[in-house]
Amino acid sequence: MAKTIRAYLLRVRVALADESADYAALQSDLLTHIAFFQHERFVHLIITLAFAVMLIASFLLPLELAYIAIRVALLALTAAYVAHYYFLENSVQELYRIYDAVRDLAKNAK
Repeated sequence: MAKTIRAYLLRVRVALADESADYAALQSDLLTHIAFFQHERFVHLIITLAFAVMLIASFLLPLELAYIAIRVALLALTAAYVAHYYFLENSVQELYRIYDAVRDLAKNAK
């Protein structure tokens, strides 16, 4: 998903650099992609919270090697999901800023 978002952000920035861009079409496309990425962000929020809850719950288990291995695995997965969620959140926020700029450009183009 990160690769898809990066590619889309690049495509939008290239379109914005084009003076003859159709801002109304770009605005509509942005709304569609923002909705997709918001859904992805929400799903990853749920997954991240689930792994965080499992990590916290794992501390109720006894201090044995197998349980310590489970804690380490849950810690690594939780850290990876938090990092990915952070990327998704920042990317969606960037798309909001771009959408606002495109909306203003579309108004001024009329």
